[in-house]
Parts: sequence; structure tokens; C-alpha cells
Amino acid sequence: MTTPPKTQGRVLRDLLEAPELGILPGGFDPLSVRLIQQAGFSAAYLSGSMTASIYPGVPDFGIRTSTEYVAMLEGIVSGLEIPLLIDGEAGFGSTHAIRRFVRDLERIGVAGMHLEDQGYPRRCTEFSGKVLASTQEHTERICAAVEARQDPDFLILARIEAIGIAGLDEAINRAAAYLRAGADMVYFEGVESEEQMQAIPELVDGPVITFQAPVIKTPYMAPEALQSMGYRLAVYPAATYFPMLEAMRDALDHFVATGMPKPWTWPSLDEWQELTGVPDALEFEQRVAERAAPTL
Repeated sequence: MTTPPKTQGRVLRDLLEAPELGILPGGFDPLSVRLIQQAGFSAAYLSGSMTASIYPGVPDFGIRTSTEYVAMLEGIVSGLEIPLLIDGEAGFGSTHAIRRFVRDLERIGVAGMHLEDQGYPRRCTEFSGKVLASTQEHTERICAAVEARQDPDFLILARIEAIGIAGLDEAINRAAAYLRAGADMVYFEGVESEEQMQAIPELVDGPVITFQAPVIKTPYMAPEALQSMGYRLAVYPAATYFPMLEAMRDALDHFVATGMPKPWTWPSLDEWQELTGVPDALEFEQRVAERAAPTL
């Protein structure tokens, strides 16, 4: 009897359960995620703020719809071989909306998502003015996601925004409630010190992951230190996005200064075609032609 292939959710869970710290670089579009795959990483992540700025080109104030997001994700997941964890924001509405969103994510092959416990109107956690949903309301969101998923390996992560608003004790209490509701793991946004980073995995009865970037409040720490503290995954949401912006600005500054586009050494035309799927498209055309030839 043939063993069915692992779902992407199962592959991501295997990474979570491995003895070493899992590393998830962040992408923002199909090409950046393919480059993460080419570089040899086992999984990738997509930030809500960064993808919203790409399409439909709006700031992260809950402006983008779930339909727009799913359409973008479908293009990103297509042809991807590594699992993708995504920012599910606050679920895009009611528990019914969360059910539809989870089903859409499973249909297109996303491996998992995190749901934040912000209230509405929600916004990027780095912006001022965010408010918390009640523990009860977010527990219902987690329950809706768990009830909606059809693949038991689809990963549901609770993102806890409470530290900067209500303190660490409240955040820990919320983590316990979300894990009881069925969240597979938790993530604490806005950790305020290395002492809190050390304490959190010890205080939570469940897997904890961390998000790492030099531009956010959470302490930026070496992977070895994170693993020793007990974190299971380290997500680097800005790993490709801000370097991309910097590279484009440098290229345009060069153009303004010299009157000519900045030369590049990578990719070659062949490498660019490989990255964008041109060989596969040409092979498909050839197979169609060969199939059609005997019928003419």
C-alpha cells in the first residue's frame, strides 16, 4: 500500500518538532519565496504588512480583503515545494469569515497561519493605536479556525499582542487560554527585554516561536540563544523585503547620478528564466505539440 505524500502542514509540523531550531525567512511575493526555497531553507513565511504593501499596495490597517489576500497567496504557493506559514491577521471578520479563510488557505496549499488577538479596527503591530480583543473573543477565533480546518496538520498559531498593552502576566494567561482552545503554538509580539524572552518558554505549557527583526521591539538574538531558551521556530519576516527596498533605491540613485541603469551580476537571463518558470512553460508547449502531432 502506497503511503500518501505529506501535506505541507505535516512538513511544517515536522520542522516544529525537530530537535534543532527551525528557521523561516520571510518573503513577500512569488519570486522572493522561490529564492528562499532555492537557498535551501525548509520553510518560508509571509508578513501581512509587507504583502499588503505589494498588493493591493496599501498600509496594514485592515484595508486589504481576504479575497485579495488569497488570490495573491495562490500565485505564491503555486509551484512551491516548501511549506508556507502566513500572517492571518485577525481572521478578516467573524468566525464564519475565519472558517472561509482557513478553507481557502487549505485549498491553495498554505501550511499554516497565525491569528492575532487584536480588536477592530486592527493594524500592523508596529503602528500606534492598536487595541486588544477580549480573551473570549480571540478564543472563539481560535476555536473557529480549529473547527474549520479539514487537514489536522494545518498549523494554527495564536499571536499574542498583550505585552505592551496589558503586561506579561496577561499575555501568559491569554496564551494558556488559546492553547486550551486548540492553538498549536503561540507567539508573543512586542517582547520588552531579554529577561522576558528567557522567561516566556518556561511560563508557557506549549510550543513557542519568536519573530526576529532588527526593526521591531522584540530583542534581536542569535539563533543559538533562542534554541537554548526553548523556542521552536524563529521567523525572520523582513529577511528579503527591506533588503529588496534598499537594493532598488540604490539602483535608482545610481541611475539618477550616472544617467544609466546600475549594472548587475545576478541573475543572468537564463537564471531569471529558471526562477520565473520559463523552462517548465516551454516543456509544456513541447508536450502539447507532440501530443497534437499524430492527430493532424
